[in-house]
Amino acid sequence: MADPGTLLACAPNFRAVSGPVTQYGLPLAQRKLYRADAVVDPAPGDQRVLAGLGISLVFDLRSAAERERVPSMIWASAGATVQPIDMLAHVQGGSDLWMDFKARPDRRGAEAAMRALYAGFPDALHDHLRLLVEGIANAEGAVLIHCTAGKDRTGFAVAILLAALGVPMVRIMADYLASLGRENDQAREETRQLITGRLGFRLEEDVLDRLMTVDESYLAASFARVDQRFGGVASYLGSAGVSAEHIAALEHVLLAGASRLE
Repeated sequence: MADPGTLLACAPNFRAVSGPVTQYGLPLAQRKLYRADAVVDPAPGDQRVLAGLGISLVFDLRSAAERERVPSMIWASAGATVQPIDMLAHVQGGSDLWMDFKARPDRRGAEAAMRALYAGFPDALHDHLRLLVEGIANAEGAVLIHCTAGKDRTGFAVAILLAALGVPMVRIMADYLASLGRENDQAREETRQLITGRLGFRLEEDVLDRLMTVDESYLAASFARVDQRFGGVASYLGSAGVSAEHIAALEHVLLAGASRLE
């Protein structure tokens, strides 16, 4: 589903979301939706690649503190609209997550913390989901969704969009897992600083590795929360104000040959 190539040297997890995916056998349209880690200080070659993608709308899922520490100025200079959505500010159970992790700062503790974090993503994105869907449906050009590493917050946001389009879970998971091996040094350092600030001490590198990777159990925790709290993807979308008309508009933009559904 994801473009296996590396589009940008400065952001190794920058990639297109594309491929044959839906229950109707329709592929995602090419060059319409991208997902990424933060794009910081692109070299001229990367700038030329970005200019050719036609991105007109960027959803930045980082916190205000992340955006202040590591500004991503390329989008404003390129004329794209940037819409910030601070997902971490709305993750529920955050204090328990960090307390539990502080009590067990090893690899298993890190994995448990990641599953807890992902379980908070559906609630964190819920009130912003309609804005996300409408933005994609109405964008004049391509759309980019990104956070710091491009795998966690971005991973869930893209996953729920694909689920809304009727993409089978096995393909959603494949797109999510395509972030494996695309670690960004800047994202790792940002994560290290965040965790050190939360815990009050520096993690061992092998423990940090579990925070920087992707794992099926992490994303599965998000969808388990969708099922348990909202009764499934359709109910989750509906409760967030995403209607059948919104889904149809999303299909029209993101699915190649979507007119065959009409």
